[in-house]
Amino acid sequence: MNGADIMPFDGMRPSWRNQLKDDALGRFVRSWFSAERPMRPPQDNGLHFMDGLGANLILYREGQFQVQLCLVQPNTVLPPHRHQNVESYVVHLSGEVWFKCESHGYFVPEHHIKMVASDGTSAMRGFVFYLGTEDEHSGHTEEMGASFLSIQKWREGIKPTCIARDWTGEQISDAHGFDILTSKAQK
Repeated sequence: MNGADIMPFDGMRPSWRNQLKDDALGRFVRSWFSAERPMRPPQDNGLHFMDGLGANLILYREGQFQVQLCLVQPNTVLPPHRHQNVESYVVHLSGEVWFKCESHGYFVPEHHIKMVASDGTSAMRGFVFYLGTEDEHSGHTEEMGASFLSIQKWREGIKPTCIARDWTGEQISDAHGFDILTSKAQK
């Protein structure tokens, strides 16, 4: 793991914020956490269930920015893919997920995903990963599944939706592939 790229999150000590990029997405992340993480799920296009993947809830959306809670089913393989219209910061919350992004040198070994902190939370809780629109990444969950926040900035002219619908690469399942096609047809 590269310490400059993987930033530990601590809700009480937000020192990792200083390591965010000084761009529109970095400013949005700082602003959202500074505002004590407001919850404002949109009624329109805010809740997504995907066969073979899990559930996604948009916690907050404003213009091209949104915060999405991703709940990934146990034993799910996330094949190599990228999100061509979204740049994001991914914040691990709980569960067991192996993650790899070669362009940034991110790699979370399996023995780390099973570690438990002294307070009973995941030892990986709060680790932050940046993913640009060209960053191919992959992973898989273990028997308990995983949860994370995806804090996103969508390209201008693209209506924000679920990040799993903006997917370039091998799909998780036939149903996921159909959902991606259906989403692209609606743009």
